[in-house]
Formats: sequence, C-alpha cells, structure tokens
Amino acid sequence: MESREKPDATVDVVKPPVEWVVVEPEKDDVEAMVNRGIEETRKKSGKDSEQPKAYHNEEHVMRVVEAVEKIGREEELTDKEIAMLKIAAGWHDVETGMGPGVSEDESARLCQKEMTDRGFGELETQIVGDLIRATKNVIIDGVIKQEIGDLEETSGMYGLGLMKRV
Repeated sequence: MESREKPDATVDVVKPPVEWVVVEPEKDDVEAMVNRGIEETRKKSGKDSEQPKAYHNEEHVMRVVEAVEKIGREEELTDKEIAMLKIAAGWHDVETGMGPGVSEDESARLCQKEMTDRGFGELETQIVGDLIRATKNVIIDGVIKQEIGDLEETSGMYGLGLMKRV
C-alpha cells in the first residue's frame, strides 16, 4: 500500500455559511437512512418492481454501501464522514433512467428531503446531496464515464478527506 502524508494542519478549508446547523448524526439514524434508501431502490428497481433493473438495484446499492464503509475505514475517515458516504451510497440509485444528471438530482432531492424530515443538520444534508450528485455519468465520444470532478470539489469545499484515494 502506498504511503500518504497526512494533510497539513495549516491548509485553508472553506467553511460553510454560519447559518448552517451542524448536527452529529446518531448511528441508528444513519442506518435508518441507509436502509430507507435501499428500500426505495428495491421498490423502484428491484426484481419485484414494475421496472426491475439488472444492475441498478438494491443488491448493487448494498455493495456500494459496504464498499464506501470499507474504503472509509481504510482511509481513516471520521465516523461522520463515513456516515455521510453511507447515506449517499444508500440513496444514489433511488431514481434511475431519467436521463444523465436528472436521476442523480432527483435521488439527491429525495434523500435530502428525508434527511431534513428526520432532523439531520443542514450541512450534512447538503454534503450528502452533493455526494449523490457527484455520481453523475457523462457520455464522451459515445462512452459512458463517471464524472468524479464534482466529488473532488465537494470534498475540498467541506474540508473532508473523501478524495484521498480515487
């Protein structure tokens, strides 16, 4: 495994607007949000749904949730960062097939509404929505590619260590 230096403590971090409320999510709340996203994906894209998907289904979402937690632990992210990644992973494919960028925006909107309804903080809610939107695919020369630039920007914007390894 390649050795990495820890970020310098003097690095400027863009701070969120002061009016944003920061709330530490409880583990049970995080798991409930993740499970709700998986359930919504199952209803809309699972094998028993009206439009079953071979790939973008609840099994895929569960694998992504497991993967982001594993990578987050390996990369020594904070529990809060891992929680936000898990929620985003759980909701990233709630909507599919609406067109490039549209599905991700709608998945983010639904997740953010649910987070707000459950009392998550404004900052966490915004970050999770941005992480979901960062999963947008783009088509370049007829090839679908994952657009990760937004994730890098999102990570840096909030001072998160989410882009330590891509």
